[in-house]
Amino acid sequence: MSDSEGASGDSVADLSSFDFSGLETRSGNLRASKLPHAHDPEGLQWELVGNETSEGESLALDVESRGRLVGRNWDELELNFEVTVTDDLYDTVVPSDEDGSHAILGIVYFCRSTILRDVSETVTVDGADTYELSVTLQKEDLRDSVVLNPALARSDSTGTDENYATNEGHRMAEGDLWTIELDHVGSLGSLLQPREKKFSEDDDFPDEDHLVFVDFERNPPRIFVNSDHERIVACLNSDSNQGWEASAREVLYNHIESQIWPQLILEAAAGISDDGDVPEEEWKRAVIEKFREPLYGEEIDYEDAVTNLREDTSSPERVRRLIQDIDDAVQTKTNPPSDAMSLLNLIDRR
Repeated sequence: MSDSEGASGDSVADLSSFDFSGLETRSGNLRASKLPHAHDPEGLQWELVGNETSEGESLALDVESRGRLVGRNWDELELNFEVTVTDDLYDTVVPSDEDGSHAILGIVYFCRSTILRDVSETVTVDGADTYELSVTLQKEDLRDSVVLNPALARSDSTGTDENYATNEGHRMAEGDLWTIELDHVGSLGSLLQPREKKFSEDDDFPDEDHLVFVDFERNPPRIFVNSDHERIVACLNSDSNQGWEASAREVLYNHIESQIWPQLILEAAAGISDDGDVPEEEWKRAVIEKFREPLYGEEIDYEDAVTNLREDTSSPERVRRLIQDIDDAVQTKTNPPSDAMSLLNLIDRR
């Protein structure tokens, strides 16, 4: 059995760009269209071998049935999985004459309501085996439901055999989807659920050529997407899991996140008093906590991050550096080149 050590440093394929949220779970049909290379949409076998909440409780969960955490008390949940790559699967998706490790395996999870796309730590796959992977879910980042799925993908570009995945990020295999139902969650969960609205019909909104607007007159603020742009909104709501529509959707979501996160961070910073007292609003505290480590490092605790943020916003020179740091943190979070390259690769192959 292989443990969940990180994939090779040369492996930069981004599994989190995979979106399985539009596919149906075990109770329905997997609507995955055929790829031009060897690919098995249900070939990975996986099981949940353990779980524990931040409160030390183990919940009754099983990937064989729809999970339900509605009304349960938890803030953080660690899920431990075993994912099996069988001999038949490996022989199907990997060329027989290939040497070395050119695939990575991870658990992808997606919450459409909060625009969350992420992936567990990945492992390198160099043969048929059972691999250990874990996912830690934060309740404040989720709302309504979260979909999880094991994914096997090409870790680098090598070879020219069109019958197999040869480009970095090419999908090789997935497993059955697992959906966990959730209830209304913490401040970020509700905050990051965009609403659709025609900007042209409300004088309090920007011009109709705008796509996104954050309304800070509300508490917590509300994010609006301009439904005057019907084709764009349709793409954002698309359930496609591959192809033009899926790639364009991910690029659009990255654009939206790059617009809203800097505003939310700076608005949260404005809520810090001159004495360094933490903001009263829960959503502001949650935003600061979410970006505490990306902005100031893992050794900085919440209180010190609040102090640093207040000082950074009180000096013009430090504000300029803070804006650069925020941009770096947001781009690291969204990884826009990955989704843009997926779209450009489709354009190149047309």
